[in-house]
Amino acid sequence: MDRKTVESLFEGYWSLLNEADWIGLLDYFSEDCSFTNSAMDTVVSGKDQLKKVADSWPPVETIPDGHAIDGRRLVVSRKERPLGQVAATPYRGVSSFLLDDKGKIKDYAGTFNMQEVIAAFSS
Repeated sequence: MDRKTVESLFEGYWSLLNEADWIGLLDYFSEDCSFTNSAMDTVVSGKDQLKKVADSWPPVETIPDGHAIDGRRLVVSRKERPLGQVAATPYRGVSSFLLDDKGKIKDYAGTFNMQEVIAAFSS
């Protein structure tokens, strides 16, 4: 896979996430994607199901710390906080993206420090 394709995902994904543009963000996912997030009880299978789940996501400000690319895999270290809550301490997380042949996200796994998430949304 062309590194520019993966870099393009890295740049575009975060700007849409920070705008809470769930429809635009979902365009990055393949129809048969899987989505795992440590804040959720189950793995989401397929883009249609992911669209339903996205409606429940709170708007956040995401600040990528760094990223690494290995072929079709993008791994991003990041900090997040509730959108508009500048005083909230950002919580840390890591996202892993595996792209398919078309440059769409086939598999996503995100993990968070859940104690930090709870504290950020409680303030």
